Amino acid sequence: MTDPWLRRFHPADDAPARLVCLPHAGGAAPFFHPLSKSLSPAVDVLAVQYPGRQDRMAEPALRTIDELADGVTQALLSWLDLPVFLFGHSMGATLAYEVGLRLESRGTPAEALVLSGRRAPSRLVR
Repeated sequence: MTDPWLRRFHPADDAPARLVCLPHAGGAAPFFHPLSKSLSPAVDVLAVQYPGRQDRMAEPALRTIDELADGVTQALLSWLDLPVFLFGHSMGATLAYEVGLRLESRGTPAEALVLSGRRAPSRLVR
């Protein structure tokens, strides 16, 4: 399966689970290449490639998290044959949360949501 949203650097066809990695603002899918290499073949890793980045540079960047989350969710629909875990870093954490909500509302929730580099939505900045 080829989709402009997703990169699969080290296919792990026999893996029991799939990890979807969402990069930070200004980041790109190759940020997760080393992680993909480390986890393969035990985990099938998909890294999200945002519009307006690297090989998608000719595409206009999306302006809202909602637009990004809708695009990522649509791209993931054909990859839900395995349990899916979402990992997002910084802006990718917010995006992973939103994708998780969309998957859950479709009746195909992620197994887990793992976030880094971002405060929890319940924490106020003072």
